[in-house]
Amino acid sequence: MRLAVVSLTLALTLTACTRTSPQEPAGGSAMLRWDPVKMDTRGKPLTNLAGYEIRYGPSDKTLWYTVKVLNPKQTTYVVTDLFPGKWYFAVSAYTTSGTESAPSNVASKTIN
Repeated sequence: MRLAVVSLTLALTLTACTRTSPQEPAGGSAMLRWDPVKMDTRGKPLTNLAGYEIRYGPSDKTLWYTVKVLNPKQTTYVVTDLFPGKWYFAVSAYTTSGTESAPSNVASKTIN
């Protein structure tokens, strides 16, 4: 049984996209920023937020890579070592009991 404990909407914003050097084919990076989850789906204060999980990949249907953000107060993360091309990102929140929210909207960035 999957419980809907955390907010169903996470707003994901990509605030920067850089490539460190033309000589580094996997040197691109994207800074992700999202709004913190404060309420559960019933509108009550969320007290057991454990962190966030970032998923990303080469299409909005193939978010193969994951990063766990263990600090529930952290609302930014820089994804590094991205190859040139378009990348897609989504963030979900999870609680101390392991319940995960629905993912945020999918955002994308092109690495040149």
